[in-house]
Order: sequence, then C-alpha cells, then structure tokens
Amino acid sequence: MDISPELATRLMQAAEQQAAYVPSAKIQAKVSHKTIGMIIAPTAMGKTFVMNRAIQLDRDFGRVSVLTTRDPRPDDQGMFRYYQKNETDIEKLVTKIEKGELVQYAVFPHSGQIYGSEPQDFPGPYNLLATLSNAVSQLKNVGFRAAIPIGLITHPKVWLEWFDARYHDRQSDRPARLQEALESIEWLLAHDEVRWLINEPGRVDAVARELIALIKHPTHANHDKARQYARRLHADISQMIR
Repeated sequence: MDISPELATRLMQAAEQQAAYVPSAKIQAKVSHKTIGMIIAPTAMGKTFVMNRAIQLDRDFGRVSVLTTRDPRPDDQGMFRYYQKNETDIEKLVTKIEKGELVQYAVFPHSGQIYGSEPQDFPGPYNLLATLSNAVSQLKNVGFRAAIPIGLITHPKVWLEWFDARYHDRQSDRPARLQEALESIEWLLAHDEVRWLINEPGRVDAVARELIALIKHPTHANHDKARQYARRLHADISQMIR
C-alpha cells in the first residue's frame, strides 16, 4: 500500500478503533428502521451464493453494497465500489471514518484491506452483509432496528474442497485467509447469540429459505450440529497452519 507515514498512522488508528466506532447521529437516523443480518464465516463458505439466493426468494431482503480497497473478483456481481490502494483514495476513506460518515467499516487485520458501507448501501427492510467477526460489535452500535449474527458453516471436508478451489492459484493468500477463518470460527463459538446455518451442497434454495426464517423468525436451527462442524473445522485449520 503506497501511502505516506502520516496517513498510515491514521489508518492504523482507524483499525484500532473500529470496534468502538459509532457513526454520526445523521447517519444513524437513516438506518434506524432497518434490520441487518451479519453473515459470519470463513472465506469460501458460500456466503455470497446463499445471500444472493435469499434476495431472489424474498423481496424484503437486500444485499448490502460495500466499498473496498481490495482488487475486483469475477464473482463480485456489482456489489462493490472499488478504491485504489493509494494516498488519494485511502485518505478519502480515512476522512469519512474520522467524520462518522460511514455506517460501518472494517480493516482486515492481516491484509490491511478496507471495507465499509454508507446509508444508501442498505436497500431493504432486511439487509444481508458478509461480516468480519471483529466488526460485529461495531454494527450493533450503529442503531439498526436489529443486528443479527448468523454463523454459516458446512462439513469440514466440503469446506476444504471449496477453499482449495478458490485459492488453488492464489497460494500467497492462503495463510492470511486461514488465520482469518480461525478467528471467525473462534468468535462464533464464543457467542451464544449466534444463529447457526449449515450450507449443505446442492440445497441452496433450502439454505436460503432457512436464512430468511432465521432473520424474520428467530430460532437456533441446527445449533448442535453446526457447532460440531465449527469445532472440527477449527481443529483442521489449526493443523493446516502449523
């Protein structure tokens, strides 16, 4: 990231303070009538696929658009606004953070990538967002009508296949993504308010409908089985990064 030492310091401060971030009163008022479903899961767990299908099945749901400094991916589907990793664009984002103009933001702990959203990025009464575990407390402080954490998980062997398929040609990305996966699973297992959802291959409609129900009609479906998968996956990933 090609930025000045001064801006690097401001960005580091934003990263350190993100858990306690609260947007301005003006920004809070714009989202106070909305619900957000925070989808928390390791990379390659199928978050985008499941969220997109839920939106197709229920018009009350929208997917949160996101601004980011990461590079575009083929499957982004127009849901991101891209900022360059240079002085000008990073300064714009850091200033928005300092003024409380973003609804929320997150700085990835290992890659330094910035993600964030603004009020216009929440299009429906119910909004779905793939969320870093370290951003959950921040989102709860925003002032949404409800902020619901959803833990998405699958069988460990299935996840390993999905992970290998995504990062087969991106070996340098694997260590950071594995570490972030561990942190996500640890957070999910440590918080009883999580509503668990199992992403079973070949059942996208059923999984999407279950996601809708978890947000509109709260339950803890698949709680025990999902937590068992999460514990096993945590153990497998721990072995992979040793």
